Parts: sequence; structure tokens; C-alpha cells
Amino acid sequence: MARKLIDRLTGKQSAEDVIRGLEKTKADLEAKLPSLEAAKAAALDERREALISGVEAGHAANRARQAEDDLAAVADALAEVERRLTDAVARRDAEAAQAEREAVAKGLEDSAKAIVAAAKDMAAAVEAVAKAHARMQLAVSAKAAPQVMANRESLSPVQFADGVLLEALVAALPDIGVRADLYPAHYTRERTVEGRSAADAGAAAAERLRDIATEVRDGHAGALAEWRASGPRIHASEPPAIPVHPSACFSYVDHHGQARRVTPLDCYLPEPVAVAAVAKGLAEDAPSIATQTARNQWERKREATPAENLFDRVEVTDLGVDLRALAEAEEERQRTSARDAEAVARAELERRAA
Repeated sequence: MARKLIDRLTGKQSAEDVIRGLEKTKADLEAKLPSLEAAKAAALDERREALISGVEAGHAANRARQAEDDLAAVADALAEVERRLTDAVARRDAEAAQAEREAVAKGLEDSAKAIVAAAKDMAAAVEAVAKAHARMQLAVSAKAAPQVMANRESLSPVQFADGVLLEALVAALPDIGVRADLYPAHYTRERTVEGRSAADAGAAAAERLRDIATEVRDGHAGALAEWRASGPRIHASEPPAIPVHPSACFSYVDHHGQARRVTPLDCYLPEPVAVAAVAKGLAEDAPSIATQTARNQWERKREATPAENLFDRVEVTDLGVDLRALAEAEEERQRTSARDAEAVARAELERRAA
């Protein structure tokens, strides 16, 4: 209404008003055509008869030209009206299409703004949930975790916190359709999660722990399971063997703590042993005259000497390499690294819960 009022006050017509005006003008002009065509036909007949009769035809000729001009003028005006009407309809349709596109675009922009606002709210809510999840993990001690539910001796604090969170999520959003192995044990499997409020889950766990605490205090409880983080597997593998060419006899302690003697006939040794032997001049990286000579000498000694006397009067140098000690040092390094990683994870959990 306001737009039409402004158009009337400013002299600007809407597309629909222009089209209605042109359609009316077209109808008016079309209504004139039959009478103008009849007048033209009559004027032409009159001029023709005057010429045939040989009478003065000037007036008849003037009337014929006037009738033709009148008809041609209306036909020309009608053609122009039709052209303008076609243009007006095209403009109206284009404006309508643009208005529709603008409405769709505006709706998308409004939705984008609403999504950003909702995303901020959801991010804040998820941050609060993450903090509560961390607090739940901290609340459940390693001793308490296996006791919060029956037959869950291997349950960890994070698994309990995960279960409470998923049940609470389903309780708040029943149609979300979550499947998980809640509070896992050796016989459990993935299933559809049923909703339960975090308050109810916490109350049930707390009641069970209080009952067990009473049994412990009265001396009626057996040994309680305690959850321990599995952590990474601590294992120092045996070092790879690499080619080497000994020129003398030497010894080292192997991965199992056993003393091993090396002769010039050995050509593959654990890498730390080979590296140390080369560094001390007891072996070489590549064959040489010295290593081949030592090999030949040892071959002759082995052929001429019983196995039990093979090392008699032979100097065996202690290489000073203990592979078992190296493995134990590596395993201790791994344990230290695991403890450091656990401490970092604990600190991060406490930070999230703060």
C-alpha cells in the first residue's frame, strides 16, 4: 500500500498499472478497427464510382485518403501498444524473478547469521560438557573405576565418563541414535545407547561405591581390582646384525646377558658390537689382507684343534659392549617417556576440568 501511494504521489506507476493501462488502450484501439475499415472501404467505393462515372472525384479522393490515414494511424498505434505491452510484461516478469531471487538470497543470509549464533552457543555448551567430562574422569579414582558397576574389573575412569556422557546425550536428544560399547567388559558389545541423566548415573555409581566402602571398613570385602593405564609396550628389540670383518678374537654380552666370543670367521654381528670392534681396531668394515690372513689362520687352527681347546692360548679382548645393559637402558628410557606422557595427559585433563 505504501509503495503504491508513493508511486501515485511521484507519478511513477507500478508494472501492473502500466500493463493494465496498455491492455485497456489496446482494447480501445482494437475496438476502433472495424468502423475504420468500414469507412475506408466505403470511401474507396465512392472514389471508384466517381472515377467510373466521370464526375468530379476530388472530394471522394480526399475522403478515401483520410480514411486510409485514419486506419493506418490506429494500426500503427496498436502495433506500438503491443510492443510496449510486450516490453512491460517482460520487465514485470524480470522484476518478479529478481524479487524472488532476492527473497531466497535474503533467507539464506538470515540462516547463515542464525547458524553462526547457534554455533557459538553450541561451542560454549560443548566446552562446558568437555569440562564436566574431564571432572568426571578426575572424580573416579583408579581404585574406584572397577567398582562403580558390577563385573567391570577393567573399567577405566575415561570409559565410565564416556558412558555417563553418552547416556546423558541420548536422554537430552532421544532421536540422535547413538551406538556404543558402554562401560565395556570382556563380554559386552556395541549396542544402542539408552538415555539416562548424568545425575542418575552419578547417584547410582556413588551408592555402589558407598556400599563397597562399608564392606571394606567392616572387613567383609575381598581384594579390590584397580585400573591401571596400559600405556605403550615397553620393549627394546635386538639390534640388527650388519656385515663386519674381524681381524682378532673379542667378546661381548648379548641381548640375553650371555657372554659371546667372536672369531675372524664371524661376518655378521649386532650393530653396536660391529661399530665398537671397528673403532677399537679389532675388525674392519670391508675385507682386507689383514682380515683375510686372520681368517685363514683361524681356519687352520680350527681344523687342527679340538673344539674344547679352540680358545687355549688365544687372547680374547673384552669389547666392553653389553647389549642387555643397552636394552635395559632403552626400556627405562621408554618407561620414563611413558610416565612423562601420562603426566602431561593428567595435567591437560586437570586444565580442561578447571
